[in-house]
Amino acid sequence: MGQVDRIIFEIEELRKKLNSLIINEKNKFTDARVVELSQELDMVLNRYNQLMRNSK
Repeated sequence: MGQVDRIIFEIEELRKKLNSLIINEKNKFTDARVVELSQELDMVLNRYNQLMRNSK
């Protein structure tokens, strides 16, 4: 699995966890765990974006 594939997999896993926290566990968007996962997803998305820009 290449670097891009690993990052995409990580994005999907974090997205699923975040959705589960918000929808299934009925947490608010301001819940500490929701904010923490959201920030982690932001960092991974930034890494993906940087990788895509550098590959051009």
